[in-house]
Amino acid sequence: MVADITKVIPASAKGPAADVRAQNLAIFKGQGLALSSSSKLTTAEKSGHYIHLDQPEIAVQAIERVTAKGARHAHGA
Repeated sequence: MVADITKVIPASAKGPAADVRAQNLAIFKGQGLALSSSSKLTTAEKSGHYIHLDQPEIAVQAIERVTAKGARHAHGA
């Protein structure tokens, strides 16, 4: 498991810090996407840890996607 350090090292970082950030982000994305064949990565660029407070529309869209997929699965679609 890798800790998400993308908020500790800003996107504007340069040099070795930028390299560490990029490596960490790649590993973090890979682990999350490997959890399910229907995983989807959404990046909330303007959010901190509390996406539901910083950009609630992104959280709502993600919840709607999951519930719609679950409803289709439950009805055999």
